[in-house]
Amino acid sequence: MKAQNQNKFNVNRTPWSLVATFTIGVLAGNPVHAGFPYPDSPLQTGTRVPANLMLVLDDSGSMGWTFMPDSVPNITVTDNFNNQVYTLNTVYYNPAITYRPWRTSNDTPYTSVHTSYKFPDTSMPNMKFNNGNDDNATVLPTNLSLDDRVFHVPQAGIPNITNGSYYDRYVFRSNGDVEKGVWVAGAWSYTPVTSFSWPVVGPPATTIIRTVAEEKQNFATWYSFQRTRNKTAKAGVSESFADLGEVRGIAACKEQQQVAIRHYCHR
Repeated sequence: MKAQNQNKFNVNRTPWSLVATFTIGVLAGNPVHAGFPYPDSPLQTGTRVPANLMLVLDDSGSMGWTFMPDSVPNITVTDNFNNQVYTLNTVYYNPAITYRPWRTSNDTPYTSVHTSYKFPDTSMPNMKFNNGNDDNATVLPTNLSLDDRVFHVPQAGIPNITNGSYYDRYVFRSNGDVEKGVWVAGAWSYTPVTSFSWPVVGPPATTIIRTVAEEKQNFATWYSFQRTRNKTAKAGVSESFADLGEVRGIAACKEQQQVAIRHYCHR
């Protein structure tokens, strides 16, 4: 009985031995074929064809919103400024970023031909910017200096990003003053601001130094070109496409913004 069992075991084992032997032979033969020159193009094409890129830009209604995500957490302790701080509303102004206008189809920034977006160096009341028409940055300018413009920056080592007392408030006043506010004893306490300094984590780690006029200009560029989801998407597209050379076409998923898209993308 033991001999029969042993023979039965050997019979069952034999196919696996053959498989192992075959596998070893195949693996041993691989280096012989490792240098095979695989073609970069389909064999049936006679000439190389440039890569084809199609971009579809979301132009649904929510892309015009000035906040992201859809539900921004509330600020506690102080007044609720959740839509005016980039740590919670990711499309809001972040002074540690140097914003740039969209790049046009000939790789020039919009401000080179639309100087009304700029904050003048000496006269704030002359500043004019896009008023909220997010399809085109060249229509219906708004004077930003007519109202207070506010942004918030988290203090170093902030332990809770939803606690408003851990933020500094910066205000461009409509009367021309620029102030910094800190939360003290249940209220904002303000002091004048004459320059700005923003640490950038990097890499590389650095510090951005701006004059008041330069900070206003940066805020204005953000306001005109990256204030909404739509504008931020267009900014990214224009930067990416500008370095690709000639682009054959671009479309919006709901076909609502063809004119605006052609203004700043290659075609």
